[in-house]
Order: sequence, then structure tokens, then C-alpha cells
Amino acid sequence: MSGGEPPLPVPPPGGGRGRGFDFTPLPPPGGGDGGEGGAARRSPFLAAALFALLLLAAGPAAAQEARIVGERGGWLVEAYTIPLGETGEIRYCVASRPQDPPPRLGFMTTRATVGLLIDLGPPELEAGGTYALEIAVDGAGGVRRPARPVTPTILGLMESGTDVSAMLAPYARGRTVAVRVPALGPEAWRVSLAGSSWAIQTLGTCRADHVE
Repeated sequence: MSGGEPPLPVPPPGGGRGRGFDFTPLPPPGGGDGGEGGAARRSPFLAAALFALLLLAAGPAAAQEARIVGERGGWLVEAYTIPLGETGEIRYCVASRPQDPPPRLGFMTTRATVGLLIDLGPPELEAGGTYALEIAVDGAGGVRRPARPVTPTILGLMESGTDVSAMLAPYARGRTVAVRVPALGPEAWRVSLAGSSWAIQTLGTCRADHVE
């Protein structure tokens, strides 16, 4: 993946919430208007910033619809819908391992993006910040990408695209992934990719059936 880091759609607590990641959202940085000021306009990830504004406009109490697409080997794939009234709706799919302790790796696809979710657990991440994220699959040469927090503990690393299988292929083929966030310390976390091939294939099916 080549990088990019939009904040992601976040189901509110309560009815309609899925069983995967606990997406209790961060407050918008710099006040309650949901904007990022000049930083968003200067960002090379402008589409991500605009997408974040759209989500914030939906409000934390927006109605949610969550549907389980499939479960296997600890993986859970869910389809989400956020109704936006007269402006339409947002649809997206998430694959996660909800029973695993942090750090947990998940995958997500929206209409225009595909990417990773990484639940690091404590410590809390800074709202509005950008964190360098180092990822290596099966000990191969790693990549360093900018990621942004979507909750106090979850980083999102997204890029523009629609081909789930191609964009997540290294994770479908791999056995383990090592993750490190230098700003949080020197430790690297190693996460199993067992069953990820099925999860990514099912995520692609969810995208075709629900998102597109």
C-alpha cells in the first residue's frame, strides 16, 4: 500500500453497532466544527480530509445498520450503513478479530478506499495527529507510512482504490505482520495473519455486494 490516512466511519455505542472494533470516535481537533483548518486544505490526502468532514456531519448519534457477512477462524466480516438523510448514506465493510487482545489488525473498505485498522490498546493517541507506522510482513523489508488515529487507541492507514484483493495481497499471503509506531516507543508488535486470506476475500465480496 502506498499510504494515506482518512479517519474512518465509526459506529456509535448502542443499537446497530457491530461486534468488531470498538470505534468510539475521537473528538474533532481544534473545536466542534469537524474541520482541520488549513492543515486539511494543505494535506496531500485531501480526499481523506473531506471524507472525515462528511462523517462528522453525520453526527455521533447517526443511526447505524450493521450486518454480519461471515465468520471463520476468529475473523468477523461486517457490513455497515450510515444513513445521511437527504444526502444519501455511507456504506463500508470491516474485517476484524474481535476476540483478540491488542494489538489487533483489521481491514476496511469504503467506496473509494481500502486499508488497515490497527488497535494498539494503551497509550492514548493524540486526536488530529499523524503517526509514522512501520509494517513488515513475514520479516521482509518493511514500509513506513503515515497513519492517523480514528479512536484513542486505533490507527487507520487507508489509500485510494477499490481492488481489495490486490491492495491487501501481502496480508492475505503472509503468516505474521510486525507493527511499530516509533512515537510510542521502540517495541514492535507481531500479529498473526492466520485466516486473513479468507477474511480479505470475504471483505472483497462484502464490498461488491454492499459498498459498490
